[in-house]
Amino acid sequence: EHSPTSRLAAQAGQRLLAAGYHQQVPVRAGFLNLFVYLEGERRAMGWENGIIEVRGLGRKMPVADAQRILENDPAALSAGVLLRPLSQDHLLPTAAYVGGPAEIAYHAQIGPSYAHFGIPRPVVVPRPSVTLVEPAQARALEADEISLPDLQSDPQGMLSRWARQDYPEVDAAFGGARKAIEKEMAAVEEILGALDPTLKAAADSARGRALHQVETLQEKAMRALKKRDQSRADRLRRTRDALMPGGSFQERGLGLVNLLARHGVAVVEDIGQRIDPFARGHQVIFL
Repeated sequence: EHSPTSRLAAQAGQRLLAAGYHQQVPVRAGFLNLFVYLEGERRAMGWENGIIEVRGLGRKMPVADAQRILENDPAALSAGVLLRPLSQDHLLPTAAYVGGPAEIAYHAQIGPSYAHFGIPRPVVVPRPSVTLVEPAQARALEADEISLPDLQSDPQGMLSRWARQDYPEVDAAFGGARKAIEKEMAAVEEILGALDPTLKAAADSARGRALHQVETLQEKAMRALKKRDQSRADRLRRTRDALMPGGSFQERGLGLVNLLARHGVAVVEDIGQRIDPFARGHQVIFL
């Protein structure tokens, strides 16, 4: 059983999934999109068989009781994530809504609710998404031939890739060892299979153990190679922390204070002039 907003959001969510997208809010049955402030806490409200349940308290109330709370103490009720934009746009009509990826994903689910309640739907505009690259980071990107998408990948994977590029003979040696094991053990399996078919499985198991030992030894070799160029690893860490903190875009993890402290307030105007507010893709600005 769904409230109107939950029902419409659930239907929109299924359409998004069918089209290959994700639904921002998986809607469960009985989800009411309202919260009530009771006993010092903001608590979710559920809906079942015409009765409202205050989640976490096990308390149930008729709809009439909730209406009385709304009339006598409207501040005690607040909208959930699927209802909040609707209530805001009803009270303060909005021509355009500028939001990030998560906010836009919410609007993809609540869009049908606007028509249901007769609320004019705002135009949804993606906000600009930008990475700011300072001179030191630009030099590091160039020196190590790194792209911004590279920084989203596992740093250890990048270090391993560099080690293989710098020491190709190591990979070649281990590749040769694998080929030799495969070749010689294939001959052993053939001979044993002719002598006693039951021994062929034992030979195959021995081949697997030998290859596993080679793999383990190669991993140790790669760790040793990565340690030999610690300065490069440190530079990668600093660059990644600056441009992709925590593996996410700067806008998710960094504030403006550090940038202002290093470049002064003029940097804000500089960035504003260089951002394309209507660009659909991620932008990179070199300071």
